[in-house]
Amino acid sequence: MFSPKHRRRAGFTLVELLVVVAIIGILAGIVSVALPRAIEKAKIARMTGALNQLRTALTQYYTESNSYPPAYGYRSWQARSVPPFFEPANVTFHVSTLQAALGLYSAIDLYDEFSEGYSTSVPPRTTLALLEFSPIFRTESGRNVVTQPVLSDPVTTELYNGSNLPQQVQAQLEQTSRPFIYIPVNKNQFARAKRYWQSQQDYLATTWNPTDQNLQGMTFPPPNYDAYVLISVGPGRSSFGLIDEPPFINSIPPEDRYHVAGLRSYYLATRDINGNGIPDLTYQGRVTEGDEASAVSDVAVSPLMQNFFQSRVSNYDPAAIFPNSLPDPQRFNGFGPWVYASE
Repeated sequence: MFSPKHRRRAGFTLVELLVVVAIIGILAGIVSVALPRAIEKAKIARMTGALNQLRTALTQYYTESNSYPPAYGYRSWQARSVPPFFEPANVTFHVSTLQAALGLYSAIDLYDEFSEGYSTSVPPRTTLALLEFSPIFRTESGRNVVTQPVLSDPVTTELYNGSNLPQQVQAQLEQTSRPFIYIPVNKNQFARAKRYWQSQQDYLATTWNPTDQNLQGMTFPPPNYDAYVLISVGPGRSSFGLIDEPPFINSIPPEDRYHVAGLRSYYLATRDINGNGIPDLTYQGRVTEGDEASAVSDVAVSPLMQNFFQSRVSNYDPAAIFPNSLPDPQRFNGFGPWVYASE
């Protein structure tokens, strides 16, 4: 017989169990941190590929048309001199989305993987802003389904802000993903708008004065669109106010509102007020340890950015909310959206 001291021990000791539990906990912690980052990086890689595909299609379109496609809701060139209420809505305004213009109806992989619905705000809106609205129902000819305009009420029926298409708005709000937001501009018009906002020290583009010398005589639509941005909500899952309707939107003629809102969003998407080569308000800039990242908080900004505002802004108060911040109080400390610019 074997003596008790030679008998094989069954099970684990308490110390061994604790060691195993600790190892499992460490591994779980590593996975919980690394896995979401890996998934995010994979999404960014796929999104970059989709944006490159759109860039290729847009470049081909530009080569053939000497212009990028107009955005949904933009007033058409053919109806530029016609009052909106004298023409049917689908003649006065462009009713095709970017996907429709490029023939990408079934390209679901070119949708924004980071989106969690058509609303790009946090928390989600129960309606859609001008630049968010992008109809998903299409007829066989590729044109979007529109309601018949009511001539006695041109503003609410002719302006494609979603108010006259409640069924489409509701359908979009129920979707789990949305297309990239597409904003084309004319570079000459944008240069004038940029000079205006900078001359007003209005770095969030909250004003629009058509009598100002920089804006005087500007009419829409422009003869062509030679620059654009594509916007994704990015890892922050929000547009962070970048495409919100401007505070001055109601002072703009209805047929021009998409154009002016687009100029403002393009300005915010590409703005680099301290000239360091990094856009101020985008995810790509704010995740780095530079001026844009430190500018996420209200006063913790770098000396370079502080010096810029002290030299350019009259009566600059460093204790005030830093004007580099996006105009979205819900996500003030957010990173910003992902922006893909044509140049």
